[in-house]
Amino acid sequence: MVLRLVAHHGTNLDAKNEILKSGHFIASQTDGEWAGSGIYFFTETDSYNNAIKWARYKKRFQTPAVITANIEIDSSKLFDLTDHSRQAFFHRMRSIYFEAAVNKSEQLGAEIDERIFDKFKLDCKIINDICVRFNYLAVKKRCFIRFLCRGSYFRYPSSDVPNCTIIAVRDECCIVSIA
Repeated sequence: MVLRLVAHHGTNLDAKNEILKSGHFIASQTDGEWAGSGIYFFTETDSYNNAIKWARYKKRFQTPAVITANIEIDSSKLFDLTDHSRQAFFHRMRSIYFEAAVNKSEQLGAEIDERIFDKFKLDCKIINDICVRFNYLAVKKRCFIRFLCRGSYFRYPSSDVPNCTIIAVRDECCIVSIA
């Protein structure tokens, strides 16, 4: 079944113009991404406003802008972490990886790589590994993003309760149009 999503990407005006002109995005590929490597969009509830808030308050762009994308993806190619069975699978894989890394360091008598204790880096690695192993083209996930980070809200605490839904598109072929 093909899923059709309208999603929004927060950026600055110059980058928006370049993306619209070239038709291509630059994927995020650091080792601490929320949903693994990919081109990030907000989707579902309030996605346009979340994209603007991302560009304005998180990235602090002087000229925030939003790109609207129509995304089409076969449901079998979407690693949907809003689904409970996919969450359970993710956590099984995460636990296996963590245990293997700890056991390996103990066998070698070496220090454990500190990156394994960083939840963002560990989650990103597991998501990327799962996507490569099972050929997923995108990842959907609910998360909490601290949009309020200006003035007295700078210390606004994080939360385990999601406030947005993101999709990380790993293959641009899923993006059928942008505006």
